[in-house]
Amino acid sequence: MDYGSSLYASASSFAECFSSIIVPGKLEKVSCDTAVRISICGITSDVVGPGITKHPDPIGQLGTLLTRLESKSTICQLADVKVGSNGNMYPVSLDAEILLNSYALSGFTKYLDKCIKEWNKEYAEEYPGMSYTYEVIEDPAALPEKAYSRATVWKLANVLYTVKTGIYKFEESDEIPEGKSVEDIYGLNCTTGLEMSDNDIHLKIITQGYDETYIQRIISDNTAAAEISGCSITEPVHVARFNNTRDSLIRTIKSTYKKVMFLTDKNSLKTESDSYFTPCSYLAEKGKKPDVIHIRLNNVHAGDLTNTILFYIENKGNLLKL
Repeated sequence: MDYGSSLYASASSFAECFSSIIVPGKLEKVSCDTAVRISICGITSDVVGPGITKHPDPIGQLGTLLTRLESKSTICQLADVKVGSNGNMYPVSLDAEILLNSYALSGFTKYLDKCIKEWNKEYAEEYPGMSYTYEVIEDPAALPEKAYSRATVWKLANVLYTVKTGIYKFEESDEIPEGKSVEDIYGLNCTTGLEMSDNDIHLKIITQGYDETYIQRIISDNTAAAEISGCSITEPVHVARFNNTRDSLIRTIKSTYKKVMFLTDKNSLKTESDSYFTPCSYLAEKGKKPDVIHIRLNNVHAGDLTNTILFYIENKGNLLKL
């Protein structure tokens, strides 16, 4: 079970794969005289799903800032990037130092102020504990000793500009699977981490898709974006799509829900196919293909589902009671 905006039971969900884009570049001596230390924190994490476009994207925000500097042909370097990774979920924070020369500082901080205002307007109400701040460092002794070069920053900016965190939808020209329609989601792409070493930067990506065909379509786009930017991509690690062809459990849960809710007019538990990856893929590979389903619940029906599951467990094996 997990939480969402609607209530349904599902016997199928997306496939998933993990990859990293490797941005080559070595740390070098700092040549800029000023730094801007950026901090985004307090983001509540969540599983990667259809709400991806509404979730704060700190890595994407770093890409926005670097792209701005690139568009202005600003000499800059990058140091001390740390992303608060939360496993295979959305990142929760970002800290980074962007180094530039003092003559370009005013224009950049004005742009930062604009970004922070827009960020807070979009996310502050939904994420009250989140903050987006920056600090200007003008003391040469307080600057980092080494940072990535301007050329490396440009490569990273180009990758972050092209490899978007977002959703992909079926179009009329696609061979749309049965049960799906134009504008239904067929894939998701999410940057979940960024790690720096002496020799390169690893941008971690989770890609999900209706099946391997649609995952490969997105991976091909990521690969092309990496190669155009002078970067490479690791071989993706795949987790198969979940598809339970057995209907015993889902029929019994739906029947139990109907009995629990017999006094109301909301006595039907609808069935849908998940438009994202669920851990059911891992569970389905255990033992002798167990009968597994996924239930998404919301605040309105949380108590109803709890009663349904308790009733099902208590009466398991006594089909007359169910």
